Amino acid sequence: MTAHLATPDYQIDHPSVYPPSEDTFLLLDALEAEQARIKAIAPRICVEIGCGSGVVSAFLNKLLTNASSSASDNAGGSEENCQFCTICIDVNLYALHCTQKTFEKMDESASIAHNRTKKPLMVCCNLLDPLAHRLKHGGVDILLMNPPYVPTEQTAQNEQELCYAGGPSGRALLDRLLPNVADILSPNGLFYLVALKENGVDELISTTTRERLGIEGTVVMERQCRNEHLFVLRFTHANVETAVPTTAGPSSAPTAKLPVATTAAETPSPAGSGNTPKTPSKITIHLRPVGSAPQLEAQYRKLVTNSGQSIAHITRVLRKWLGLGPTDSLFLFVNETFAPFPEHTIGNLYECFGSHDSRKLYLQYCLTPAWG
Repeated sequence: MTAHLATPDYQIDHPSVYPPSEDTFLLLDALEAEQARIKAIAPRICVEIGCGSGVVSAFLNKLLTNASSSASDNAGGSEENCQFCTICIDVNLYALHCTQKTFEKMDESASIAHNRTKKPLMVCCNLLDPLAHRLKHGGVDILLMNPPYVPTEQTAQNEQELCYAGGPSGRALLDRLLPNVADILSPNGLFYLVALKENGVDELISTTTRERLGIEGTVVMERQCRNEHLFVLRFTHANVETAVPTTAGPSSAPTAKLPVATTAAETPSPAGSGNTPKTPSKITIHLRPVGSAPQLEAQYRKLVTNSGQSIAHITRVLRKWLGLGPTDSLFLFVNETFAPFPEHTIGNLYECFGSHDSRKLYLQYCLTPAWG
């Protein structure tokens, strides 16, 4: 059984600093669940907006430090793998003091020197105001934010209200940041956001938001905590998409916009080159339910699609056909065992799991992450 990373020790020494709560621990759980994805992009610049106690940044720092230490050991002690910077931002100076103490406590508890965390850069400001010109054009690999999300009649009027008061929609601060996220994130950058259901989670991860802001959101984790339904959302750069008719769908269903990426199969080979495409340009996906998932009507069960289309967009089409909302659980598997990432293309999966004689790929869908 895999050991979980412990929550960093902290000390809150001022009433205006937000203490770690259910939303904090949900974000920590989400980051740990996403650690393979996070480590895969080898982040160099990590930024948390509204660091509060510093627990989240310290946790991420520990996660990356552990990964870097292992990589350094495997590379014979090279420090090249350990170069990353954490920037902690808060408008409350007391929060930055707490964050500093949290990192110091974690250093004190480190058992060996190379597992010690890297000291963060701490900036007292609102959002990214003084850093925007430095971080634009893809400067941030990991962006974290647990904003004040509670809907209130007005925005925060004092230091204590800054911790929770999010204005009428609970998104007063978030709505100022969102238009800049695409400029801030590096090409493979990840933005993790805590949101309340009342903040309009469905709208935040909708196609409209994707097209308007150039970022694509998905639900990583959700949890009911007393009277709050909390979500952790992950945003990435949206892929360029081209409208493609869904020939397998009913005429009444809206045409899904699915990305068309240029693959080896879709790139014409020079005459006489003798190159044979590895993947056909068109692949037939067979959709099969597992467990309690509903069976699709016959005309929905096959989808002829381009090999460059992503699992994320196939999932969107399937949600429409099943009548599911953006926040309803839906899981896709190949061979009932392999769970593809949203960014995997159909061509990627076909090369590994497809039936090359018939140009078919079988995908199973279910409403829970596992079945018996």
